[in-house]
Amino acid sequence: MPGWDNTARRGTTANIFVNGSPQAYEVWLRGIVDATKRDLPAGERFLFVNAWNEWAEGAHLEPDLKFGRAYLEATRRALTGTSDWQTIVDYASRRGELSGAVLTDWLRDVGAVLKRQELSCQHLLRSQQSG
Repeated sequence: MPGWDNTARRGTTANIFVNGSPQAYEVWLRGIVDATKRDLPAGERFLFVNAWNEWAEGAHLEPDLKFGRAYLEATRRALTGTSDWQTIVDYASRRGELSGAVLTDWLRDVGAVLKRQELSCQHLLRSQQSG
């Protein structure tokens, strides 16, 4: 979930999750995606995100003025494994496990991000040279 505050309905028994951001959400969702892929068979891999437009509780993926489409883009990156290098580092750090298969996956992901950056730089250089 991007965030949550149900104080309006629960009063003193409310649950409040603060400091939500698209970056933190992406790190969290990536962990859930990885656990789902690892722990469930292909036909049972479902994820439920709360919520598209729970504006009153502060849980919405729907674009807004503060973050624009950032939550949707974070969702796409987490689901497709195309997170930027900083998100990958944050993810590995929060897990506290940077060895074995986790290290291998992390290195693969960092390599893919760097490869995309290299291709982007090459494209920009070609564009600059031809224009």
